[in-house]
Amino acid sequence: MKKTVISIFVFAFYYIGSAQIVNIPDANFKAYLVGNSFINTNNDSQI
Repeated sequence: MKKTVISIFVFAFYYIGSAQIVNIPDANFKAYLVGNSFINTNNDSQI
């Protein structure tokens, strides 16, 4: 039982912590998101 619970927590933290790039087709909306430092926390050109 303990191994199952620990495995679930490890999987959940790995899944939550993995970064992903989101495709945003609207260029104006993406420019807004990229320019907002609260949303684009690493200051790159991706969301």
